[in-house]
Amino acid sequence: MPMRLNVAARNLYDLAIPGGASRDFPSFTVDQALSRADQMGVFRDNVRYYDAGRQAHAEVEIVGGKLVRARDRHFWSSTRELLNYNGLFAVGMDGKVVVTRDEGARGVGAATRKKHSSMLAGAQALAVGCFSTSPQGYLTSLDNNSGHYMPSAQSLNWFLAALIQQGLNPVNLPGVRYVYSTQFGPQSVVVDLIQWNALQTAMRTHQQPQVVTPDGVLRFDLVAARAVAPQGAAPKPAKWDACLFGCGIDMQGE
Repeated sequence: MPMRLNVAARNLYDLAIPGGASRDFPSFTVDQALSRADQMGVFRDNVRYYDAGRQAHAEVEIVGGKLVRARDRHFWSSTRELLNYNGLFAVGMDGKVVVTRDEGARGVGAATRKKHSSMLAGAQALAVGCFSTSPQGYLTSLDNNSGHYMPSAQSLNWFLAALIQQGLNPVNLPGVRYVYSTQFGPQSVVVDLIQWNALQTAMRTHQQPQVVTPDGVLRFDLVAARAVAPQGAAPKPAKWDACLFGCGIDMQGE
């Protein structure tokens, strides 16, 4: 049975940091976040969407504390084949986790490389971002960076906590990086794993979640539950990638 993260209702928190803002809507469709270049059609026609077979091919789960490919239980390593590339992840509304290589780190042009929106075919997501793993498959970095979905910082908290609930061993994860928006553009702040655990404990016990970082006090504020109306997929046209080599995409990246 493929791994599915717990998508049950949970408390919502907004990141509060001087000069920053984060919206806890961990469920964006691509058409809500298209850049001006996308709107002008520069990139949109080149976004490649996965069909159901391709999504199943790219699913992962946790085995022995490591991230492994669901189809063959081979650990997923972002340093495999001597290439130091990062991965992209996306969590569907049903809790499935789909990953692929970050082709931007491998020199693939922005107009044609796979994007976060590719993996879920432009559909809604509970969490998206970037990650890396050790050669042994242990998680070594994690963030919520995505220009297409603009996920909240709290969605990253939920994702990591859900992975740990599934048996992830965070022994090699030094911390997490929150990406948030400001009037000056995207900013980020890193918290170590001890600080992250302190934030989660405060949320579970209904205390004020906050930690001191070199950039100031990082705080999460509890907010009222907000319903996210279902949205359609991203604007078409787009290329659909089946679980075949017809489109010439490197499937060894998943």
